[in-house]
Amino acid sequence: MFNRSEKTILALMSLVHFCLIVDFMVVMPQGPQLMRALEISAQQFGFLVSSYTLGAGLMSLLASFWIDRFDRKTALLASFFAFALCNWVCSWVNTYSAFWVARLLTGAMGGIVGTLLFSVVSDAIDIDRRASALGIVMSAFALASIVGVPLCLWISHLWGWHASFYFLTGVSVLVGATVAKILPAIPSHLKVEKQDFQQSMRLFAALITHPSRILALLFVCFLILGHFSVIPFLFPSVVSNALMSEKQLPVIYIVGGFASILSSILFGKAADRFGKKKVFTFALLGSLPAIYMATHLTPVPLPHVVFVVSSFFIWMGGRLTPAMAIVTATALPQNRASFLSLIGSVQQLSAALAAFLAGLMVTKTDAGALVGFQNVGYMAVGFSLLALAISKKIQFVEGGNTK
Repeated sequence: MFNRSEKTILALMSLVHFCLIVDFMVVMPQGPQLMRALEISAQQFGFLVSSYTLGAGLMSLLASFWIDRFDRKTALLASFFAFALCNWVCSWVNTYSAFWVARLLTGAMGGIVGTLLFSVVSDAIDIDRRASALGIVMSAFALASIVGVPLCLWISHLWGWHASFYFLTGVSVLVGATVAKILPAIPSHLKVEKQDFQQSMRLFAALITHPSRILALLFVCFLILGHFSVIPFLFPSVVSNALMSEKQLPVIYIVGGFASILSSILFGKAADRFGKKKVFTFALLGSLPAIYMATHLTPVPLPHVVFVVSSFFIWMGGRLTPAMAIVTATALPQNRASFLSLIGSVQQLSAALAAFLAGLMVTKTDAGALVGFQNVGYMAVGFSLLALAISKKIQFVEGGNTK
C-alpha cells in the first residue's frame, strides 16, 4: 500500500508522535506521586494537566498565521528540538508554579510539532490511503502506553518524578537527530510567491469562514471535550477508586496499549475501505459504554480494571483515527498546515478546557477517593454525541471515500 519513501516518513512521524504522546501522558499516571510531592489538590492537578494543552493551543493558534511559509522538515526539526529543551527544564524544577510554566512551554512546542507531523503525513499520502497512514502514526499512542509510559513510571519509582523528564529529553534528542538524517524530501506545498502579512490574514480569514471548516472546528472542539475530560483523572481514579497500587499502573498501560495498537491500525484501514464517517460513527457509539465504565470504577480485581481501561483506549483511539482523516480532507495542501495548526489550537484549548472542567467537578475525600468523576463521564458522553451530529454535516474538499 505504501512505497519505501512513504514507509520511512510514516515510521519517523510515528517516532515523533510517540515522544509527544509519552510526554503528554506521563504526568497523568504520576498524579498520586505529584500530588504528594508538590503538595497539591486534585483541582490543582487538573490545572497542571491543562497547562500543557493550554500552551499547545495558544501556540498552535499563533502558528496558523505563519506555519505554511516554512519548509515542513525545517520547521518540524526546529520545534521538536525546542520541545526537547522544554522537557529538560521540566526535569529540574521543584515547585508547582515552576512546573506549571515548564509544562505550558513544553505544550507550546508540542502543539507545533503535532501540527507539522500530521501535515507531513497529509502532504505525502493521498486521501484514499490517508486514514490508514494516520492509523499507523496514531498507533504511537498505543506504543507509548506499552513502552514509553510504563518505562517512565518505572524510572520515576526508582529515582523520582524528575527522572522521567530527563529520560524524555534524551529520547527526544535521539529521535530528532534520526529525523534530521533520514527524513526524505516532502512534496513542496509552498507557493512561488511569498505572502505578506495582509495576504496571510486574507488566507486565514478564508480558512475560518469556509462552512465546512467551521464545522470541522466545532467537531474537533466537542470531540476533544468528550475525550480529554476523562483522561486527567482516569489513572488517579484507578488508584483512588479502584484501589490499584501505583506499581500496577504499568501493567494496565501495557495490556491496554497492545490492544489499542491493533485497533488504531484496523480502524484506519476500515475508514479507508468503508468510509471515514461511517467508521467514525461506529467507533464513537462504541466509545460511550467505555466512557461510562471508566468513570464508574469501584474496588475491583486487576483484570477488571485492565479490561475497562483497555476498552477505553481502544474505542477512544478508534474514533480519533477517522476523525483526523475527516479533518485533513477539509483543507487543500497549500494551506493545510495553517488549517491543521488552527485545528490543533482548538484541539489543545478544548483539552485544556476539558481538564479544567473536570478539575472543577472532581474532589478528593479525606479517605483518598475521587468524588464526582461519574459526572465527568456523563459530560463526556454529551459532548461526544454533539461531535457525532456535527460530523454528518462536514463536506470534504478532496476526493476519495467521503461517506
